[in-house]
Amino acid sequence: MPIFDTCIITASGEKQARVFRSLIARRVERGLYPREIDFRVYPDPPAGRVGSGGGTVWALTCLLREEGLAAGRGGLGGSPDGALRGGRAPGGRAPGGA
Repeated sequence: MPIFDTCIITASGEKQARVFRSLIARRVERGLYPREIDFRVYPDPPAGRVGSGGGTVWALTCLLREEGLAAGRGGLGGSPDGALRGGRAPGGRAPGGA
């Protein structure tokens, strides 16, 4: 029994994402990775590299959108790259700021 349902992997671009998907598929076929886990690989947005934190936000937003779970107003819905443009965190603080 797997300890989680989905494994999200981020990549710096589509080329790297294709390589990761290929490696994962081979490892699943050989029984090295469990078939029950849904592996998802998301490259950084088309606008360019966003770093590990931005890539994580992008990947989670894409997953929510694919699953039909993206929230409307006030959630992660809308434009996922909007969260990567230096917006403000709740309370008016800059992301990661004090």
